Amino acid sequence: MKLELAKAGNHNGITITKEDLIDMTETFSGDVPVTIGHELDDSMPAYGWVKLLSLSEDESTLIGEIELGEELETSISDGKYKNWSIGAGKDSEEKMYLHHVAFLGAVPPMIKDLQIIEMGDQTDIITFAVPQGTCSFLLSDIDLAEYTSLRIEKKNQAIKRLSDVTSGKLPFGKREELIQFADKLMSDKQGPETVEFLSQIFESVKTPVREGLSEKFSAKRAEMQTSFFRKI
Repeated sequence: MKLELAKAGNHNGITITKEDLIDMTETFSGDVPVTIGHELDDSMPAYGWVKLLSLSEDESTLIGEIELGEELETSISDGKYKNWSIGAGKDSEEKMYLHHVAFLGAVPPMIKDLQIIEMGDQTDIITFAVPQGTCSFLLSDIDLAEYTSLRIEKKNQAIKRLSDVTSGKLPFGKREELIQFADKLMSDKQGPETVEFLSQIFESVKTPVREGLSEKFSAKRAEMQTSFFRKI
């Protein structure tokens, strides 16, 4: 499949220059992942790969040749994903590079009227790890607030899971310190993996005292003391 991926111009406040498009063709090293949506995760599969980048004759349009996985190919044929957009970043030399191509469902792309140039053969679905570097912009109408909200929700879920699996397994005060440490850690690139690893470790540790047992024991002891003094 050959697609128009991006066009030079101003798109909802984000300006893409011809130089940006040229940078993306020059920094392209092959096999950029095709995803569903822009919310990325190391465990996500690639639904295809960008195999080649080129420019239109006037260098105002970035064109990509893409191999699609069978699942995405079928979904596109069924009309589930009619739009697409790109995520791009800057490398250490401040040159723009293509980070991923995302197919979109209900979310409209920021760059309108991108065209399918030709359809091609499909390929198998392959898993992938997100390349190093972060996206400097997402070319979609998902605004920053919504994107940030999704990341915060994911972070809160990870912290809650760690909090749940450590309940009753750490001395008083230490659990709170661990949760605070994990909260700070989540802002680091490797933080989510580390927090998940900690959750897996504590999940495998047996709870020394069942939650609520100490309260029951204290109540029972108080009851026994009351009965004892009554007998005296």
